[in-house]
Amino acid sequence: MLCAGLPAFADKAADLASYDAIRTAAADGENAAAEKLCAEFLKKYPGSNLVPDVRMVMADCQADPEEALKQYAVVRDKYRFYPRRARAQLRICEIHFFLSQWQALYDESGRGISLDAAEAVQFRYFRALAAVQLGNIEEAENQCRSITGEGHSHAARVLLAYITRQKSGNSREYIYALREAAMGGPENAVHPSVLYLLGKFYESQGDWDRAYSAYSDVIGRYPGSPEAGFSSRRTEALKDKNPKRRQYLPDERTIRQTDQLDLQPEIDADEESGAADAWHYSLSIGPFGSAANARGIKKTVEEFGTVKMARTREGYMIYLGSFAESDEALKTRIRLAEEYGINAHIVRVSRDETRQYIHGE
Repeated sequence: MLCAGLPAFADKAADLASYDAIRTAAADGENAAAEKLCAEFLKKYPGSNLVPDVRMVMADCQADPEEALKQYAVVRDKYRFYPRRARAQLRICEIHFFLSQWQALYDESGRGISLDAAEAVQFRYFRALAAVQLGNIEEAENQCRSITGEGHSHAARVLLAYITRQKSGNSREYIYALREAAMGGPENAVHPSVLYLLGKFYESQGDWDRAYSAYSDVIGRYPGSPEAGFSSRRTEALKDKNPKRRQYLPDERTIRQTDQLDLQPEIDADEESGAADAWHYSLSIGPFGSAANARGIKKTVEEFGTVKMARTREGYMIYLGSFAESDEALKTRIRLAEEYGINAHIVRVSRDETRQYIHGE
């Protein structure tokens, strides 16, 4: 005799057969048919243990990302003990990522981390990506270090290298981070990016041979990658340097010889600003925690002269004007304080043939 509240064996067999039909339709790419079968299943077998699985298939079949988000959220919210609940949350993060919805990705990846599931590394990586886009470099770095500290994710090592460059420029820490990322090996999906970044680093140092060698390996080993196209343009630009092929993976000597902190923020030296070793005064405003805040101030002060925005170790900075005399810079600094309540600092800007340097007040 069956216990009260349990479906009859025939019903259990029927719901399993119905679920198999749903999976077959989905596997064959017949999403409309699979979605229709899912709706019929949910109406006919509302008490089945397979309901969460059917809802997952229904979410997977959605062509509209917003509708898919709603369906996955149902699985996450209604079925707390469902084994694939974290996968539903991961799909939510993936959709926000592909839609470039950074704040939503930041929030949902944090929610995923709190699930304490096997997918924690993927949630942390999404959190780091979103944090970078939102200008929260410290959070991004913390997440990447958490991932790499446990020996996971070569992609996180590449992202950590990128974050390091935002904080310290082409520094010793950055080239060390690139070497760590390169340890993933040529079969890793992010390896073309690592080699390309190595080429960019060596080119910034005027090391044409190793820059050319790294770019050439990207082209030869990963011809179908986006980085191969970028590298082709860089090798063309380097041809007049007569570069030679040589070993380019960073060794201990390369790391030791690299500056601990690259003093050059990410701004281009103006070609019209004069010969090498020229210098002028400018006003620095910041740092700002996000690019959006920096852009707001940049727009406000544009009437005072040429404005550049840069990333430095501390955050986003605004550099305003090019003054031959410190007194001129001081007058503008006073106007900023009186008219807008903006506290700026006078800095001295010098340059050589390839770099521009910012010195304190």
